[in-house]
Amino acid sequence: MKTITIISIVLFAIAASILGIGLVSGLSKRAPVADEDVPVQTSTTETPSEHVSSEEIDRGYITAIEIYLDGDRNSGIFLGQAQYPLESPQAASIYGDAYSAAGYSLTWENTTYAFEPGSAHYIYVYAYIPEYGWQYIREEVIIPGDPVGAENIFLYIDGPKDSETVSGQFQIMGWSADAMVAESPAISSIEVYLNGPRDFGRFLGNASLGLERPDVVEVLSNQDYLFSGYSFSFDAAELEAGSLNTFYIYSFSTSGQYKLEKIDLWAEGIKSDKAHIFLENNFADIITSEAVELKGWAIPRDIIEAPQASEVPKDYTIKKIIFTSSVNGNEDIYSMDLDGTGLQRLTDHEGNDMYPSVSSDGSKIAYTSDISGTWQLMLMDWDGSNKRQLTNDSHRSAYPSFSFDDRYIFYEAYVDDNWEIFKIDSGGSNQQRLTFNPASDDWHPSAHPYEYKVLFESGKPGSYDIFIMDSDGAAIERLVDIDMSKRIPVMSRDGAKIAFCGLTDGNYNIYSANSDGSGLMMLTSNLSNDLHPNFSPDGMFITYNSAVTGDAEIYIMNSDGSSQTRLTAIPGDDWGSVFLYKV
Repeated sequence: MKTITIISIVLFAIAASILGIGLVSGLSKRAPVADEDVPVQTSTTETPSEHVSSEEIDRGYITAIEIYLDGDRNSGIFLGQAQYPLESPQAASIYGDAYSAAGYSLTWENTTYAFEPGSAHYIYVYAYIPEYGWQYIREEVIIPGDPVGAENIFLYIDGPKDSETVSGQFQIMGWSADAMVAESPAISSIEVYLNGPRDFGRFLGNASLGLERPDVVEVLSNQDYLFSGYSFSFDAAELEAGSLNTFYIYSFSTSGQYKLEKIDLWAEGIKSDKAHIFLENNFADIITSEAVELKGWAIPRDIIEAPQASEVPKDYTIKKIIFTSSVNGNEDIYSMDLDGTGLQRLTDHEGNDMYPSVSSDGSKIAYTSDISGTWQLMLMDWDGSNKRQLTNDSHRSAYPSFSFDDRYIFYEAYVDDNWEIFKIDSGGSNQQRLTFNPASDDWHPSAHPYEYKVLFESGKPGSYDIFIMDSDGAAIERLVDIDMSKRIPVMSRDGAKIAFCGLTDGNYNIYSANSDGSGLMMLTSNLSNDLHPNFSPDGMFITYNSAVTGDAEIYIMNSDGSSQTRLTAIPGDDWGSVFLYKV
């Protein structure tokens, strides 16, 4: 019992990072509330109407917030209904004082559940908007410690692929065997749970065992493992359209030991995303009591006034260009001053590091790294220190771009045999797929400078177009309606201009246009591919790479195309340049 209590306290310490103030009594293991029974939330604090007009409330203000653990409203553990609205300085800092009463808070007193070290759990925060119904976010919580599980048990998931999109009836298939037993697989059962571990997530059933796996026999040179295969059938129609779901696969040996593997799968469709919901994450506060406090803020998207471009600081103390170079044989990230001097190597990974992106405040650099043969997203400080991995997917993830407030990173991932646009929290959690376009590649995302939108290119080789969409994948629109292939779009910090690569006479050159697609200007006219344009934060310059001299080199020019200047002249290719301005 003492061990269980200690483990529980550990969870509370982690959960405190996303928590705050408030009290809701009672706990039901499975207690979803029917939509028609949703109450109008009341609070002793100011009501929404004191900050938002009655017209905006009629368009759908949030009336209730519910929080669940390890499952959605149909299957999760109901933690309670949060107090809402409460004061939220964080929401006010992002959206203005008119939205300061957007906070919520819930305290869950756990008397039932013990959490295993190293286990992964999911918190679901639901906000009810009368016009649209329930909107939600899903946040992952990892319990500190080493995961429990027997290393002697082989457990492999052959399909579907991790992060694959599923529809209709599909099968999770693989094989499992206990390496301590030579004469048979010695697997007594394989259990499958949805969106939470055993005793938390929804139990879906047992997989069918005893499937023939001659490939396992060949690899392990053991004929007695012939019937080590398993299969589990599930109907994706039970999943919410566009939702991300985690399947927990437990393999139990006849000895009583078990092994756990997980797989994330997307349900086909587009998830409704009509609210900005945030669960605060602050690890400075450590709670040592058996009470998990959760707080954050939630605002309907419809009532938020369109943000405006912020004034760009003029007193930057650091001005750099960050780029990819193969000067040392493999590709690494480098920095240099705006005149090409002060070259500094920021990464020295034995694989390839490329596609740098700089946060809006210049403090962080996200990039792509070839880790164990698969591209993953990485994050480091602006000077190359404090490197850490953000994604750990079986597919390639690349080309990151920070949102204007640095909360999210948009990126491209190679899934379903083509490139699609995803987003992830800048801390590395909550992956969300934004595009579902099997007919062509959607890639090279570039975040809008002051709205929750993202530019990207889509199409087939030789016929790409530029599009913009909301951060949830909705409201996709095409930009720059001219007859040429257009690639790698970026937008100036004030939102007035876009730059991109346009195909003319067999080569890509740099173009600019107004953000509505008018005012097209050709900025370069080289007999080579000029690629990867990027605006400086003050809008004065554009950097790009060109192979006009043979190898790709970094160039800089005024934003009107004048004063084109070569910055690099080192062996190998230099490309993918971006500006880093830091106060």
